[in-house]
Amino acid sequence: MSNCTIITGGSVTINNGVAKEEKVYDYCNEYTESVEPEECAEPAEDAGEIIAALTPLFYGVKADAIQFLQMVREMKPTQITDLVNQWVAQKKIAQHNCHRDLWKVLNDNDIYMRSESNWNAQVK
Repeated sequence: MSNCTIITGGSVTINNGVAKEEKVYDYCNEYTESVEPEECAEPAEDAGEIIAALTPLFYGVKADAIQFLQMVREMKPTQITDLVNQWVAQKKIAQHNCHRDLWKVLNDNDIYMRSESNWNAQVK
């Protein structure tokens, strides 16, 4: 496997208490059968700037910022805003950062391409 370590999908899905391994791809688009959690701990170099911009919005918790980025890369816009609402409720994202600050990082990096007004209408 390459040195790219952020995974755009997930290697394990838990459905009704049963773990199921999924096919995952790293940022270099190399297929791998399974990925150990330790291998996913640090972002690939191309994601480093995004992680640096996201981390302060997640109460400074870099692991949460990495996990969020991994998840939203493959999501549709409404799924992203739903996730943001969930994470605000779980106190993983600061309420005062979930509007313009987070939208700007995602929009500037072509992750969430809808308008800021659309974002604000969806994010509570």
